[in-house]
Amino acid sequence: MTEPHSTTEKMVDEIASNCFAVRTRIASRDITPYDDRLRPLGLRITQLSVLVAVMKMGDAMPSEIGDVLHLDRSTLSRTMQRLKDNGWIDE
Repeated sequence: MTEPHSTTEKMVDEIASNCFAVRTRIASRDITPYDDRLRPLGLRITQLSVLVAVMKMGDAMPSEIGDVLHLDRSTLSRTMQRLKDNGWIDE
């Protein structure tokens, strides 16, 4: 018979090593210094990812960019407007 504690430890180990949500939360803490570095430029890491996609994809439609970045239309629209307002992209 398996000890309850042993089963819990195995479950925790499995979640810690394979759960995308847990790994993403851990990785998000590593992103904070990037936001600090980009702040003087008036740019956030979330905006940088959109900027890179726009530059890489060229004349792609916003919906295509949103699909690649898994962003909903509203979020992408707001982010692109901020990039335009800050002079990072053209109309």
